[in-house]
Amino acid sequence: ATFADRVFFCNSGAEANEAAIKIARKYSSLSQPAGKREILTFEGSFHGRTLATVTATAQPKYQQGFEPLPGGFRYCPFNDFDTATEMIGPQTCAVLIEPIQGEGGVNPVKPGFLSHLRKLCDQHDVLLIFDEIQCGMGRTGKLFGYQWENSEDSEQPDNSVTNLKPDIVTMAKALGGGLPIGAMLCTEKVAQTFKPGDHGTTFGGNPIVTAVAGAAFRKVNTPQMMEQVQKKGLVIKNNLEALNDELSLFETIRGRGMMLGAVLSKAWKGKASTMVTACQEEGVLVLVAGPDVLRFLPPLNISIADLQTALDRVGKALKNLHADELSSSTKT
Repeated sequence: ATFADRVFFCNSGAEANEAAIKIARKYSSLSQPAGKREILTFEGSFHGRTLATVTATAQPKYQQGFEPLPGGFRYCPFNDFDTATEMIGPQTCAVLIEPIQGEGGVNPVKPGFLSHLRKLCDQHDVLLIFDEIQCGMGRTGKLFGYQWENSEDSEQPDNSVTNLKPDIVTMAKALGGGLPIGAMLCTEKVAQTFKPGDHGTTFGGNPIVTAVAGAAFRKVNTPQMMEQVQKKGLVIKNNLEALNDELSLFETIRGRGMMLGAVLSKAWKGKASTMVTACQEEGVLVLVAGPDVLRFLPPLNISIADLQTALDRVGKALKNLHADELSSSTKT
């Protein structure tokens, strides 16, 4: 079971975050002073490309050329306990955060940070929104990324198990099993904010896409699938670490489950796109997360044999690239 009582279906992650932003502002408008409308997001975040969600995205490269941006958003350094304490206050109506930043470099929250935000939100009557569009649907080895903070494996500073619950969660991507869908989940208290005409969608929640989403959800939301995701994540991480022992390509490998980012070492900074191209030439699709991070997001249902084949090809691609770079530097 999760925290949610209601769900609003739409067509994409950006639409799910738009709905979350609107309902948070409307919720505050019904019971709070006019000055309590600010939404706090975090540096390195990504929440979509609509005008509101690109403003919530605290990365200037996505915002350039679309000014003037909507007001009422502020940006806090990611994982900064003290600054979050300073910035969340009587002006704040919502805090929006990814439990693992995707486009921002596969950055997980520090242990205890989400619980810290929950306490601050409760203290100041602020809604806590988790953007699980990329890290949700079992991607990390739990149905939602935030649930790691509720786990005995949470690495909490005091080894405690919390009962962390958000007010709103947004989902999309894997939820549709390849078809377009987004979802905003919320508590009944928050859901009652929206009245007829406040928000809507033409195609959201249509029977074809929701039937597929239901099938995908049932497939993913099992202990067996979560166990396999964690197991395969270790396979990926162990292979990358072995490759790194040989080539010294990465500073660190971070993330959870099958959402992993290999942060490039100083000598390889800025070359993530070159590595992606090399992997593509070996028939493997990997992603960048900025210029200095290789991002690995394989299908959750990939077989161990296919996963190992892909990792072997990644290894071949990066070894060849390393040899080429070594040869070039020797010649110069």
